[in-house]
Amino acid sequence: MNFPKLMVLVAVVVVAIGSIMYFTRTDRSDPAAVARAFTKAMKKQDTKAAADFYMPDKADAWRTATQTKIDGMKSGTFTRYYEGIPEDPVFTTPAPAYIFGSPPAYRHWVRGRKCYLL
Repeated sequence: MNFPKLMVLVAVVVVAIGSIMYFTRTDRSDPAAVARAFTKAMKKQDTKAAADFYMPDKADAWRTATQTKIDGMKSGTFTRYYEGIPEDPVFTTPAPAYIFGSPPAYRHWVRGRKCYLL
């Protein structure tokens, strides 16, 4: 095999790997997708990958604290903890937020105060 054919083959492999990584990434703007990715990482016992889906400024502290707690578990507790995490978690988007002072078409009463559904 000559050099130009090898370079074409390498380019095709790089494009294929890049495409797979691009199309299978987690949409960080969707809370349900982030929760699914976090739960799947925890099911695989990968706190490093799970920390990537935690709040960025608190991820290292969370990972350290979680890893310390997991390392301190007894074998039965450790097994039950990971068995309790679902294989395919199902999350939905959060309920709409209520704010005060929005258009009257969406007016509701919450705890005796007038508020509006977004």
